[in-house]
Amino acid sequence: MDSETKKALLQGKLEHGLYKVGDGGLCKLSALASSPTSSTCLLHSCNSNKSSLWHCRLGHPSISIVNKVLSSCRLPYEVNSHVCSVCQMAKSHRLPFALSESRASAPLHLVHSDCAPQAGINGARYFALFVDDFYRFSWLYLLHSKDQLLSAFIQFKTMAEKQLESPIKILQTDGGGEFQAVDNLLTAHGIIHRVSCPYTSQQNGRVERKHRHVVETGLPLLAQSSMHMVFWPFAFQSVVYLINRLPTSTLANISPYEILYKQVPQYNLLRVFGCACFPCLRPFNANKLAYRSALSTFLGYDTKYKGYLCLNMQT
Repeated sequence: MDSETKKALLQGKLEHGLYKVGDGGLCKLSALASSPTSSTCLLHSCNSNKSSLWHCRLGHPSISIVNKVLSSCRLPYEVNSHVCSVCQMAKSHRLPFALSESRASAPLHLVHSDCAPQAGINGARYFALFVDDFYRFSWLYLLHSKDQLLSAFIQFKTMAEKQLESPIKILQTDGGGEFQAVDNLLTAHGIIHRVSCPYTSQQNGRVERKHRHVVETGLPLLAQSSMHMVFWPFAFQSVVYLINRLPTSTLANISPYEILYKQVPQYNLLRVFGCACFPCLRPFNANKLAYRSALSTFLGYDTKYKGYLCLNMQT
């Protein structure tokens, strides 16, 4: 009986202390179920030999397991192809993502970007990566806060479009809130903002893999030099500098630098990160008796000046 309407839902004949419900009553019970799939297995006839019923009886294993069990026990059963909705609801999982082999047809037609947190020296707490899909060239910007992502993108856009002589057409990012700040700018310049689905970082895989590459190469640089983790901004900037100059199988074993600038990188100018160095300090001396150099630590390559970054250990 329905507790709200007080109407009889099923009727049955009392036999030996139990109510016997006919087939018509079972059909009514099926119609009253909250979900058509919730009672599918329960309403099968006890004499049914369909493999779908055995699939329910055995706890929803794969059809190959059901066939193996029934064959080994020599139980009669009827093979029927069906999709178990219960398994779809309870065991659903995403299919593996195929590795994308596509490549943009021209520079800056597609730019991948990602922003990651990491506390470091000089107030840097985040870094933003931009990767051109055509050249596979990477740019790294240090940020004091996520609010600086907009200004970093403006700097990158101005520099990249000027150097590569091509406008940015598509920006691929994840769904991070920091990228919402650039939406108005993208709309104003006609740039398509392509966002990966929630919890699906694989759709932004190109820059995610580049992010991992930077971190997994930057940590060894810090380890070999026994430097504190707060110096990660210098290590990561050096890593991006090196990655852009290393051959990659994606570009037929040619470096992104060579593809972009049409010349081989000057490898003879590279130095070991964290090594001891003695920069010439004579032009900066206040008097003639001051030392002309000081023991320093090599921190990488300056993008503005034609020189190296060195840390004076005495200061």
